[in-house]
Amino acid sequence: MIKRKDLFFVSTVVLSAMIILLLFYQLLFKSSKEPELNQNVPISEGDGKLKFRNVYLEESMLVGFFENGTDIRLDALRFFKAEDTNRLTPIKMSSLALTKRKNLVIRFTEIGCNACADSTFRYLNRHRLLIENYNILVVVDFSNYDSYLKWRKVSEIPYPVVWLKKGDIPLKIEKNDKSFIFIINDCLKVEKIFIPNSLMPEYIDEYFSAIESALLT
Repeated sequence: MIKRKDLFFVSTVVLSAMIILLLFYQLLFKSSKEPELNQNVPISEGDGKLKFRNVYLEESMLVGFFENGTDIRLDALRFFKAEDTNRLTPIKMSSLALTKRKNLVIRFTEIGCNACADSTFRYLNRHRLLIENYNILVVVDFSNYDSYLKWRKVSEIPYPVVWLKKGDIPLKIEKNDKSFIFIINDCLKVEKIFIPNSLMPEYIDEYFSAIESALLT
């Protein structure tokens, strides 16, 4: 039988570990402009690349730890078709819940990494089983419609694209400039959140492969 003193000790250790993780997570987001996380700066082989990879993996782990399981407040979100430049006809996110499929959401930020978005769609298009079994929604935050049209033409995205103001998705990572991907599961919770990075394309492919493999089990 576990003694009350031992139980208190274990609870204290777990709580302390969670607080440390939270502080480290917040520190990562505050230091998002550090060279290690700059996705537009070429990384040479050796210690620099290894350090970048380690920081990227640590950040990804912490994002998943704190964000996965987050409830999406469906009634609070209003999407707009990207062509609706005057924002006159809102689309309730709750409409996503009316489908039997899970939803794969790609949050592309205007000032995020364009190369990361390009890599994301390039690898996604290789996973036909995933595409056939998920509703895929691209969410953008372009402030200039001409910029959006230029991006849409260059990207040649075959998936539905909607506009949502930056910061409206109830996730901590939404306050960051990075683009990210996540799934809305059957319980309308966030799962499998992921930050794509064009400098680490193998992880983008592995992410989609893992989702696709789960469909076969």
